[in-house]
Amino acid sequence: MAAAAYSWTEADSALHRTTVRPTESSQFPEMITVDDQAYWRAFSTGQRQELDDITGDRRLAVPIGSTGLLAVSRVKNASEEVTKFLSSVADTLAIAIDRSEQSASAEELKTELSRLKTDFNSVANRLENLAEVAESVLEAEPQSEIDKLVVGFIDTNWRYGWIGDYKPQRKAIVPRRATDEDGPATESRADSAEEMPPALEAATTRSYVYTDQTLAERSNKWASTMLTYGYHSILSAPIVDRGTVYGVIQVASTDVNGFDTHDIATIRSLGRLAGRRLSNLNTDAVERQAVDMVEASVLFSDARPLFPSLPADTSIEVLRVLTADSAEKRLQMTVRGFSHSEFEAYLSETPGLYRESRQSASGLAPEGECCQKAIS
Repeated sequence: MAAAAYSWTEADSALHRTTVRPTESSQFPEMITVDDQAYWRAFSTGQRQELDDITGDRRLAVPIGSTGLLAVSRVKNASEEVTKFLSSVADTLAIAIDRSEQSASAEELKTELSRLKTDFNSVANRLENLAEVAESVLEAEPQSEIDKLVVGFIDTNWRYGWIGDYKPQRKAIVPRRATDEDGPATESRADSAEEMPPALEAATTRSYVYTDQTLAERSNKWASTMLTYGYHSILSAPIVDRGTVYGVIQVASTDVNGFDTHDIATIRSLGRLAGRRLSNLNTDAVERQAVDMVEASVLFSDARPLFPSLPADTSIEVLRVLTADSAEKRLQMTVRGFSHSEFEAYLSETPGLYRESRQSASGLAPEGECCQKAIS
């Protein structure tokens, strides 16, 4: 008697021979398809089939559940007892295979659930940390404190990273602070001989740039540098707010494909948070500077302002010239050496010039101090 076992493969919709006894037997095909009608009928119907060979040998094909087929040849007596025995063997094989697959599936499911739990805990912790950092970043000043918070968050969650300034005139990124001062953070510049470094690309496109395999980019200097330090993937995101780019954040991993969608979302959020705070700090600084600069406001209608007959110990410094309309211009200036009454008298005697009627809330200020705030 000779026998062979077949296993169903869904990829090519065929039964493949997995074992044969005796091993030198060539009576059974290596693969059974729908064209092998008798064998296929046993598998597709779940019922054993008798096959008559041209040599007179008796053959039986018995399905092994829905996973395979048992084929037997040289059956001298295909009695009911023999076929029942073979069916019993096939059923036993089917149960064993099913249990084995269930055990494997259960173990795989357990492993997958454990992995998902780990990923979930990691994401939850990162979100909690991000919320804490966000609150601190949005209140931090000066910029060095923002850098400290951002780099601290990077150091907690990734292998390496840094934050840098964007210099659009030079088309460069200059690192300000890194998790490791001995790391690969260097100034990034556009080089016609190679591709734009990811950090600079992130700043110019205002979008994140993910390089999943630095090895594939090793012909570029920036990638070669990262590989020298053992980093196989990098993620760069702009520090941006309402279209204005203030810098770049870059993180690195020693793994190929070292960042997932959660990492990308986190780094992008961190860049937007830092950008919003830097924007607010810049706005506050400009407003304070504007208030400090303006001390007086004067209107004139001549083609150009003239200040004739100034006493030797007086001076007028024009800080800003604003055009109100084609016939009128406005000066913002600092006046020294005049009292307010003397300056008012001087203006009244100078053709084409006159004092604005508005005053500051505190009234006229002493000589040399601010007597009127910014012009609306």
